[in-house]
Amino acid sequence: FAITCWVGAAFSLGAVAGERRNERVLLASFTNTQQFSPWLDALSEAGARLAGVYSAPFLAPALAAKLSAKLGTHSNRIFLVSLNSSGLRQSYVEDGQLRFSRLERTVEMGPEALSAFVRSETLRLYQYLGSLRVLPREGPPITAIIITPPGQQPAFENALSSDGRLTFRTID
Repeated sequence: FAITCWVGAAFSLGAVAGERRNERVLLASFTNTQQFSPWLDALSEAGARLAGVYSAPFLAPALAAKLSAKLGTHSNRIFLVSLNSSGLRQSYVEDGQLRFSRLERTVEMGPEALSAFVRSETLRLYQYLGSLRVLPREGPPITAIIITPPGQQPAFENALSSDGRLTFRTID
């Protein structure tokens, strides 16, 4: 029984409009494959077969669609931002497809500092994707759905004011 662990993949995002033979590609990888070793060893010892290892950001389009419907926002461009023990996960979903995702490590912070950090990092993501020309120059603001830590939604709503670039929506 041999274990093969794919650490990277490339997904086609389609051809670039107006250009011949140019295709946009989303590159994905696991940055720390050592975290899989204990699980893979246990599966090997049990004689179990592994169908695949999937990255959580690839669930972002489905989650963005469900949260968007729940919040009553229907946008074809969404930043989905969540906080967990791994850090701040920011994903950009356009027309139901994942276009970009990153994980920023965080330190222990209070709700006010954490909400300010989320705001600054989301604006930074907007600027970064704009500089890469991933975001269109014109158009309505991008909806940023922020999944707040339990009980911290009021602090986030106070810190996250919408502007011409981003419309912040929070969910606990």
